[in-house]
Parts: sequence; structure tokens; C-alpha cells
Amino acid sequence: MRSVGHAALLCTSLLAGCSALSSAPVAQRPTRPNAVPSDYRQTENAPSQAPSGHKALRVQWVPAASFASRLGLSFSWVEPNRKFRLKGVRGVYDFEMDSRECELAGQRVFMGEAARMVKGQASFSLIDADKLLAPIMQPGSGASSVPGLKTIVLDPGHGGNDAG
Repeated sequence: MRSVGHAALLCTSLLAGCSALSSAPVAQRPTRPNAVPSDYRQTENAPSQAPSGHKALRVQWVPAASFASRLGLSFSWVEPNRKFRLKGVRGVYDFEMDSRECELAGQRVFMGEAARMVKGQASFSLIDADKLLAPIMQPGSGASSVPGLKTIVLDPGHGGNDAG
């Protein structure tokens, strides 16, 4: 009989907790990766118009054609001013203007900033070019050398009966 009373008390407290949870706000689904709110978009010549309380950052852009030549890739338009392709010995890399989504050697990847036309040239953000695209398109580029090994000495026997 005692266990029935405890079970009833437990059910009552659980139901009270559930009713408190039901009044809590429901989290919204995340937005689509390339659906960037207009107040976060950054222009080529001016800092972004960030909401109050947020620091505005300037995006630096790298022309895709010069980036491609730096890595030994070819640049070509698939659809003029809309889709372009970088091609090399390691694969084919497809991009679409004003989209963060791209296809790198058959893999769907999302960049931090959408590819954009800057001063009449298809461009990537400098961070995407250096930190995302270059390591994928040319493994080892930008990688630092392995630091020298250090010797670690374990010195047991401090304290207790074992003098070491």
C-alpha cells in the first residue's frame, strides 16, 4: 500500500512539472543555412549593419579566379554571373552566387559567407578561402609544421614508504 501512495505522489509531481513545461516557449527551427537575415548581410565596401549591441565586422573578399590560379586550379563560368566552377587534379568544385552552399569534390559544404560578385568578379570571403576552401582543395596548404617532441620524465617515489 505504501508503494501505491509513493507512486501517486510521484505521478502528481511529474504532472505538475509537465504543466510548467507546457507553458515554456517552444524553440523555433533553425533557419536554412543560406537564409541570412537582411540586417546581417555585409556589403563589399561597408561594414554590416549589425543589430544594436553587436559589433559590425568588415568582410574581406578574395576574387575566385585569383584564388584558383594561386592553387593551380582553373576558373570557369557554368552559368554566366550565377554559377562557377573551379577545377583541378583533385576534383571539381562548384559554387553558386549568393549562396553559402557549394559542392566540393562531390561533398555538400556550407561556407561562412555566400559567394558574391565584388567589383565585377566572383569572390569568396578571405576566411572561407584560407580556412575552409584551401585546405580542402590543396591539403596541407596553410598547415603549420609539427612542433618538436619534448621529453616528459616521470619521477615516482616522492613521499610514502617507497623512496624511489
